[in-house]
Amino acid sequence: MCAVVKWPAAIPQVSLRLFRWYNKSVLPNAAAEADNKATGKTTQVSSTTPLRWLAASEGREWLERAASLPADQLARLQTLRPLVGPERAAALVEQLQLRKQAAERFPQAGKMLFTRAGLEQSTAPAVAQWRASLFPENECCLDLCCGIGGDLIPLAQRMPILAADSDSDALFCARHNLSLFASKHETRFLQADVTTLSLPALRSTGFRTLFCDPARRTMQQGGMVRTRSLGESSPPLHWMQTLRHALDFAALKLSPAVPRHELELLGGHTYFVSYGRVCREACCLLHLPHGPAGAVLLQQDATADTMHALPGESAQASPAMQWLVEPDPALIRAGLTDAFAVRTGCMRLAHGLDYLTAHSRFETPWADFYRILDAMPYHPAKVKQWLQARNARVTVVKQRGTDLQPEQVRRQLQTKKTADGVPLTLVLARIGRSFNAILCEPLHRTAAAEQEQQETAW
Repeated sequence: MCAVVKWPAAIPQVSLRLFRWYNKSVLPNAAAEADNKATGKTTQVSSTTPLRWLAASEGREWLERAASLPADQLARLQTLRPLVGPERAAALVEQLQLRKQAAERFPQAGKMLFTRAGLEQSTAPAVAQWRASLFPENECCLDLCCGIGGDLIPLAQRMPILAADSDSDALFCARHNLSLFASKHETRFLQADVTTLSLPALRSTGFRTLFCDPARRTMQQGGMVRTRSLGESSPPLHWMQTLRHALDFAALKLSPAVPRHELELLGGHTYFVSYGRVCREACCLLHLPHGPAGAVLLQQDATADTMHALPGESAQASPAMQWLVEPDPALIRAGLTDAFAVRTGCMRLAHGLDYLTAHSRFETPWADFYRILDAMPYHPAKVKQWLQARNARVTVVKQRGTDLQPEQVRRQLQTKKTADGVPLTLVLARIGRSFNAILCEPLHRTAAAEQEQQETAW
């Protein structure tokens, strides 16, 4: 067990005033209920918003009652509105829906609190745990744009934390969610626009490390949409650039789809992180010198494999052989397809195409293998004829370098005759000037797993 580090004694006074305001005004429920337990008295708990009402004993009881109702959301709303009012009924139904969505990601989702935006941007616990392991232990850390606390939970096991966010609801969720875990160090919470914080002043009080997860959703016509550009994130790119020399250690969680030229402007060293065959994030370590990106592959047992490029690694191209090899998406995003191919003896199907081919299968955690059954120029009628002759059906369509829509292609190839046929994967790729269809059999990969990889890659 690591030693408990004392909180810096000389935090700037403006921060202390905000700490006191936040603890008294924004987090009254938890404080009042703690006083009730300690003194045996009954204190009226203020419930300024539905979210804070949900955290109080009355709200928790109603969450249990609402969970026992039929799962249909409209039916739940109609039952709850006369009992608790429209606003609280909506909060109950939404929170139960968010907990259900979070169940696969967070083991304690049934007790946690979420905002919709916070859950959508939250980090998978395995990724958050890996990233937290990079931080030096026992050094006071700033968790900026902390959201609902998914990254805060493992960080608080290693060091004292000041968690800041401009969204009071998200900050409330973070404090509540952290309380469900036994933290080794103290965490304080601050509601503020993180761009207004004085990092030199905080550094002078003992803060040496920083983590930031900028919001990647912008308001456009039709509602909130995800953005890939750092210029449209909040805080934006120009503020992130100021972090590079602000503290001794600074890590950013970014979208893995962020434009490469923006990573160049940001500086630092970037790792594209994969878990469950989905590239989850770009982790940018601003305190490191800028260099070619690396790839990190997280395993189910929490171990991590890392790959970097070496000079002169360039793969040759070849027609399709016995196996199609699909590199992990983190390798592709980090530009390491050639490096992987050279080290494993694979070849590209075409220069610039991130599908590889090989004569034989080999053991590696960095790729999925598909046994190639046939390859031909893509003509829907001919592919459908091929499938019918072999009583096969396409369950997953993958494509690179084409404008074809995978789901549309899959439906186009469906026939009643092969509805119960052998499931195959269709790979569409531009090789030279033509579209090519490669029909193959996935090795130990279910159609559901492949579909999840396509839908969740971001």
